[in-house]
Amino acid sequence: MLRNILNLTRVFLIGAFHRGSKKKRGRRRILLYAFLFLYVAAMLSILSYELIGALAALHQEEAFLGLVFMAVISLTMLTSIVASINLFYFSKDNLFVLPLPFRPEEVLAARFNTLLIYSYMEEAMLALAPLILYGILCKQGFLYYLFLLPVFLLLPVIPLLITAMLIVVFMAFTGGIRNKNLVQIAITSLTIVFSLMISMFSSSMSSQQEAMFMLEKANGLAELYAKAFPSMPLAMAAMTRYSFLSLLGLAAVSIGAYVLVCLFGHKLYYKGMLGSLFSSSGVSERKLDEKAFLTKGKYVSYFSKECKTYLRKPTFFTQLILPVILIPPFMLLVFRISLRSAGAEVFNLLEMIYETKQYAPYIVAVALLIAMFNASYCFISIVAVSKDGHDAYAMKYIPMAFSDQLYVKTAVDVFLCLFICLVTMILSAWIFKVPVIYLLMILPEVILYSLAHGVLIILDARHPKLGWSAEIEIAKNNLMMMAVLAFTLIHMALVALMAFLLNTNAVSIVLLICAFDLLVCILGYGYIRKEDLKLADNIE
Repeated sequence: MLRNILNLTRVFLIGAFHRGSKKKRGRRRILLYAFLFLYVAAMLSILSYELIGALAALHQEEAFLGLVFMAVISLTMLTSIVASINLFYFSKDNLFVLPLPFRPEEVLAARFNTLLIYSYMEEAMLALAPLILYGILCKQGFLYYLFLLPVFLLLPVIPLLITAMLIVVFMAFTGGIRNKNLVQIAITSLTIVFSLMISMFSSSMSSQQEAMFMLEKANGLAELYAKAFPSMPLAMAAMTRYSFLSLLGLAAVSIGAYVLVCLFGHKLYYKGMLGSLFSSSGVSERKLDEKAFLTKGKYVSYFSKECKTYLRKPTFFTQLILPVILIPPFMLLVFRISLRSAGAEVFNLLEMIYETKQYAPYIVAVALLIAMFNASYCFISIVAVSKDGHDAYAMKYIPMAFSDQLYVKTAVDVFLCLFICLVTMILSAWIFKVPVIYLLMILPEVILYSLAHGVLIILDARHPKLGWSAEIEIAKNNLMMMAVLAFTLIHMALVALMAFLLNTNAVSIVLLICAFDLLVCILGYGYIRKEDLKLADNIE
């Protein structure tokens, strides 16, 4: 049984990471990914350095471990939802796996192993550099690094099992529903909501009195974090007290839950898979409407076609649209619940900060940082060309300049990015009582930032990935999405540098970052217009 699971895992990994790109571009792409990974690690290390120093001043440095662990757990749960449903049920190789003499629990375990390896890659990018930096700054000994590796490997297991089990249970009851695309969207939405509700419940567990007591106690915040998720107490005890029993407990709980989920899913998994394989998709393929192209105008028709592609295809909708709409608002609500548990004093303090003019640069900077961070969930510009696959070749024959087609494609990204930034601003005014004057001050930068965000389409136009066999390869397993994260971190670093290190005033912060994004837009969109024919030649 174990041999079958390992062989299936290897096959699924090979299929998941297959790319149709040319070999001569492989080395250049690897170097680009390595650079982006190192850049993200460097930026997170800088932020971690400041945070560890601030916590150490309050004698709460161990809370940094809890913060990193909760970030890993939250990211694992949210990013694995779409990957789980596509990998478990809507992968094209299911048709080939089903007739083979494998037991359902073996296939389910192999699928989960593949998902777990994805999570390790995300965890390494998010947490590895901060955790190593914590060990260096806090002068941790050899035991810290000895315990770090097993905790690193075990931490994502429980959150992955929770999301995977939710999807397996939901899918088991959808065999009679014929529209599998609607099922995919509905189940993904339900799982995201359930996962976020778990986070909200965890954030609201501590009372105000308990939080204040823990703040007065050395490393008391670490104890609060230990209550935020079922596996957190064991992970925190293993890393802070070097408890071998806690590490064994974490391993036993993770492995036991893994085995139970595989056994429990014995009957449910194939039931859901059969329902997803042999039900109607409920939609038909739509291409550019020639009549609408002539009557409504080429730009409106092309934009409408692009929007329908993202909305009608479940993989694109659940991976590229749904997270942008759902995750940022829920995250703000979770933070609001955390503030409420701290009591009315927090809001009184916020009102005092808003009324003090010397804090204006920090308010503007934080508002910009939150808006930019939420916009980092928008990846449409980096897949705008690749998502069409081999059909992208038709772009050369549409009676419309290639540069104009790229402008329209990136308009979807710009509008979605602007939408979530505006939603963030509205929720900030409602939840955190941010004065409208500060939000109006950052509005021009939000618009320019959204336009600059669309310039990332150049990366996709220069190296489109058109030879994919499954939509998930573009919508999820696309390492070029790290470029979006790098773009976001560059902007966040500039804002933080001006506000917190250079002590720039609020107006200057907005003007300087606006000038930066205006330059990005001029150079980026000018490049698209100038290199129109060269970019078109990349589509083969």
